[in-house]
Parts: sequence; C-alpha cells; structure tokens
Amino acid sequence: MENWDVLEPAAGALAFDGVGVPWWVCGGWALERYTAVRGPHERLVVGVFLDDVAAVREHFAGADVWAVVDGFAQPAPADLPPDVTRLWVRARPDTPWQLDLRPTRRWHDEWVFPRDPTVTFPLDAVTWVDDGIRYLNPEMVLLFRSGRVQRTADLDSTLPWLRAEARDRLFTELRKLDPFHAWLERA
Repeated sequence: MENWDVLEPAAGALAFDGVGVPWWVCGGWALERYTAVRGPHERLVVGVFLDDVAAVREHFAGADVWAVVDGFAQPAPADLPPDVTRLWVRARPDTPWQLDLRPTRRWHDEWVFPRDPTVTFPLDAVTWVDDGIRYLNPEMVLLFRSGRVQRTADLDSTLPWLRAEARDRLFTELRKLDPFHAWLERA
C-alpha cells in the first residue's frame, strides 16, 4: 500500500503548477533545503489549507486520491471527513504514491498548527520561499517532529542554523505543548 515515488520539491512544484492556491513543502525536504544537510526521504510532504482542498482535488482531477483518517487510508470521498489528516495522490492505482498532502486549518487567514489550534501565524511568518518554492520554516518542522522525541537527529542538524527568533519560537511553542519535553534542555 505504501509504495512511494520520492519526488523532490522541484518535481512537486511542477505537479502544483497552476493550482492557484498556497502550498508549501514540509518535513525532511524543508529541513534539508534550509540546512543543506542531506537526509533520507520517504516521500514529498506538502501542506495545503484545508479550505483549499477542493481546488487542489480539482487540479489533480483524474488522479487516484486517498484520504487518511486515524491512520487508515481509503479512496477519498467527494466530501472529505472533517478529521482527514492526509491525502495521498498518485497518477493511477497501479503507480506509486507521489504526494502526501497535509490539509491544514486556516483561521482568520492564518496558518493553524495542527497539534495545538491556539498556535496561529500568518502563512508568510511560518514559511519561506527559495527558487519559487515555499517551505515550512525549520522551527515549525521541528515542532511537528517534537512529538516523536527519537527524531533528535533533525534537532541536532537544524538547531545550529536557526536564527535567534526561530529558536525562541520553537522552544516557546514547545513549552506550551509539553513543558517537560526532553528537547527543552537544549533551549
């Protein structure tokens, strides 16, 4: 079921060409682009606003799209369940998956952190653009990954490169999520 064609961000940009809504590269590709530290990649993870999913699905009309809810993937219905966490996209059922879309809530035109809806920022404050591709800021990627403490390699390779304000944002938000998190020793 989880056979992935690991696209690079430039290939993702080609796939999204003309979509007409904001999207951004998340996860390991965003960290790699920021730090230039190469790492293994399982897939291309792309964030989109939840209320833009209809436009994204229209853009990928004809593709095989599955919805992931509670860790289970199934063909995406026309009306997505409200608790959908990801959408997987591939050209056809007999081809590898190519895009792992992460629908993200938008509130008053701000990006909402999925693990804590009280954390909101303008999209431009949590992303940056390089070579025409928007990436999630490294401190936000680390905040996502802080739920899996074993991912200390990401913290180790990224923390030295973070600007002071990004480092402060990471640890401020992490304290709200888990005031006893092991990464806070690095603040």
